[in-house]
Amino acid sequence: MPISNPAAGILTYGTTTIASNVLRNSNDAEKTTVSGTYVKLKETKLNQDLPACRLKFELTCGDGGKARVYKNGVAEGIEQSKSGAYGIFSEDFAGWVENDLIQLYCLSATGPLAKVRNMRFYYGVDLKPFSVTNQDP
Repeated sequence: MPISNPAAGILTYGTTTIASNVLRNSNDAEKTTVSGTYVKLKETKLNQDLPACRLKFELTCGDGGKARVYKNGVAEGIEQSKSGAYGIFSEDFAGWVENDLIQLYCLSATGPLAKVRNMRFYYGVDLKPFSVTNQDP
């Protein structure tokens, strides 16, 4: 990152975290439930702010499994459902901060085993120059 020196035409670059397809963290272990009500199956604690992120996970169930992303025990994502083979679900989130607990809750709507795996965090860094104008007298 260059040091600012507007007189020399050097700009300082700012960074912005953006949701992207760059994999940064994964919680891949398969977890299962037969519960008819939502239960927490996966959880990741953030060790720093994460202003924007794409979260992906896989879900399968013999007949009507559902999963939803939660933050600190509160539903935040869209309820996703799947019957049959694993399906991949993706949602973009913003505003997560250090010490947030990002969780994946799941249920089995009709009793067969519901499974989730591959809860993954995707994001990138966008470098943007700050605009400057030299205004020497």
